[in-house]
Amino acid sequence: MILLLSDVHCLYAVVNRQVAQAESLKGEPVETVVILGDMGLYEAPLRRFFRRERQRFSRPTYFIEGNHEDHDRLPDLVAAYRDVLSYLPRTTVQVLGGLRFLCLGGTCYMDAHTTP
Repeated sequence: MILLLSDVHCLYAVVNRQVAQAESLKGEPVETVVILGDMGLYEAPLRRFFRRERQRFSRPTYFIEGNHEDHDRLPDLVAAYRDVLSYLPRTTVQVLGGLRFLCLGGTCYMDAHTTP
């Protein structure tokens, strides 16, 4: 099962809580998590959660950027935290759980800034 989330806004611990709730409600394992925008990709909270506190997501976790990310530092942050999450760039086709996904942004005003 793929769990789709959005609007995490730097509250990364909620991802694991949502995985546990989904598994409890559905009675089957979550294999993958996809965050559909507004993960909250900012250096300070990422460093605190993943490096200082040494926390990890309980399942492989992917994200598409939203308007609440540090777009100026996005490539650097994606590279620095690739050990704990995976970026799904806009305009790419990705295969997750045997399904093909086309990754596009949800807001027109962001596309001019982030879509090649």
